[in-house]
Amino acid sequence: MASEWRRKGIASDLLESFEKEMSQRGCRYVRICSKATNLMSLKCYESSGYNPYEVIFWKKLKQ
Repeated sequence: MASEWRRKGIASDLLESFEKEMSQRGCRYVRICSKATNLMSLKCYESSGYNPYEVIFWKKLKQ
């Protein structure tokens, strides 16, 4: 089950490796998208030094 793999630092390690690779390729910025309800991901990104960049609102219209 996925829950047994949570909170072991795997996502942070993957982000760090990804950032290192992108930096070596000359990238200066990284943007990551996440659903607003995915609180675990948002917390992980914030603890890895990411800041909110853009907020998108949506609404389903009545038909």
